Amino acid sequence: MPIEPDHRTYTVLDFLKWQRDGTLQLRPPFQRNAVWRPALKSSLIDSLLRGYPVPALFVQDRSDVSSFERRLVVIDGQQRLRTVLSYVDLSSLKDAEDRDVFKLLPLHDDSRPNATFEDLSEEDRKQILEARLTVYVVDSSVTESELLEIFRRMNTYGAKLNAQELRNAQHSGVFKELAYRLASDFFDYWLDWGTLNKQQIAEMRDAEFTSDLMLLAMEGVGATTQKRIDETYAEFDEEFSGAAECADRVKSIMDLMNKIFRDRASVRRLTTRMWVYSLFDAIQRLRFGGPLQGSESSRQRISLEDLRKGASKVNLAIENDSLPESVARATRGAANDRQSREARAKYIVRQLTKE
Repeated sequence: MPIEPDHRTYTVLDFLKWQRDGTLQLRPPFQRNAVWRPALKSSLIDSLLRGYPVPALFVQDRSDVSSFERRLVVIDGQQRLRTVLSYVDLSSLKDAEDRDVFKLLPLHDDSRPNATFEDLSEEDRKQILEARLTVYVVDSSVTESELLEIFRRMNTYGAKLNAQELRNAQHSGVFKELAYRLASDFFDYWLDWGTLNKQQIAEMRDAEFTSDLMLLAMEGVGATTQKRIDETYAEFDEEFSGAAECADRVKSIMDLMNKIFRDRASVRRLTTRMWVYSLFDAIQRLRFGGPLQGSESSRQRISLEDLRKGASKVNLAIENDSLPESVARATRGAANDRQSREARAKYIVRQLTKE
């Protein structure tokens, strides 16, 4: 007979009551230990506060009809439930550990920085407790082996993940969260400029490119390698002391480029990822004297009008196929290696500062 899960919704308060009275079994034998990091936990609480949907839970109802005792076993969703329960009432977890304690991070909500549940307003606490969670329920006739198979399949379905999708699955730290927040902030830019399309954004290419721009803001021009981005996600998984400064730098340059790109016809060839990166680098060199880390060169006062004129000159050279040969080579083949990026950025700087 096919297994037919029952689709229901329950509130966070329902699960809290069940946890307190022993109805809920959060960790059957095949579930992993609690492994979520503070940034991912904070992100989940922020989602509840904003009314965002969260992935569905899967439980088995093992209620005993003869004794009228209810028992709900979590098949998939232990990490989500444990996060919410530990935030709302840590004492409800009989096996609570130090790592279950966390706060709402300013990264997700700077209006409630480092807030515990008790720090929230009555309205916010109500929002969390009354948040409705989608739940699929199977009955007690489903065997342990079938449950294990359901759990295995729920965690293996899906197409092969690209590099950024793998990072999204493997990391939950501050750098990742900031990259995704900035990428979302620039959603209209990507589409308006034509730098990325909706399919590429769905594949998280926007987060990957934003991560590359963050590295450019932090360290200066470098080669785009999956290894380097992976290392950065791991290095700043738990703490990223320069997060605010990095975010401010990236946003200020992106906002400036959006002003440059308003006259799309005169700069249309500069809105590809390759040239966006190089223009970002050139503006950072001129306006900020270089990246956040390392020695700075002198800053230059250059107006928006001069930036627009210089960008138009570069665009015209690309369209007329009149780039210097050394720069033209830097647009072909390994166009994203360090040397090619340096060549393009220096060329743009020269055009932006020419009288």
